[in-house]
Amino acid sequence: MVGVLGRVSSHIRPGGTGEMIFSQEGARRSAAVRSETGPTFPKHTEVVVTRYEKGIGYVGAGPN
Repeated sequence: MVGVLGRVSSHIRPGGTGEMIFSQEGARRSAAVRSETGPTFPKHTEVVVTRYEKGIGYVGAGPN
């Protein structure tokens, strides 16, 4: 999961959990995510997974 690029599909609030959609092996998948650095990420923001623990991905802003 680390390094996976995706888009937020459910707003990530400070300290909360959201959801991201990404493609893997030709299939569209989703994962629960939290902000690694603390800011909120609105829906449709491109993010990248920086770490993955206990079924939750931690994300930062993706390349623009």
